[in-house]
Amino acid sequence: MRHLKNSIILLSISLFMSGCTQAPYPMGGGLHTVSATCLGFSAGPAVKTVYEEADKYAKEKNMVVVPESITAKDAVPFGPHPSAVLVFRLVSPDSPEAKSKHKMTTGLQKVQIIGNKPKKEESVEEKLSKLKNLYDSGSITEEEYKKARLGILSNF
Repeated sequence: MRHLKNSIILLSISLFMSGCTQAPYPMGGGLHTVSATCLGFSAGPAVKTVYEEADKYAKEKNMVVVPESITAKDAVPFGPHPSAVLVFRLVSPDSPEAKSKHKMTTGLQKVQIIGNKPKKEESVEEKLSKLKNLYDSGSITEEEYKKARLGILSNF
């Protein structure tokens, strides 16, 4: 029984340490996707993994990867692990896109990197200025303006 418990713990640790990669699969319309998560705080290793997996997938089919989009998300404390999702097309090695010097970035039109850093808190002056602009534009009434202004100043 103790041996089984130790084996389960060892297996859990090794799975946790290895990260997780979703094998590339077709999405339709000539597009494919692959995703990965990793340990740490930076999405860099996950981005590297998805490019490597896509390239391996393409080579198995005697094709070349042309990225369409990549989404990378850094980790947050006590939140999800860093991750990356790559959407790509496969093209023939003889195609003009494949012969490009930078084939792994050719066609990459949309790059979305999602930072998990907290937003900078607006100063009281910035909040009051925005509120005044809302009032001046007629978006809020004088009563709403005064109430919101008092709320901002009371938190000062």
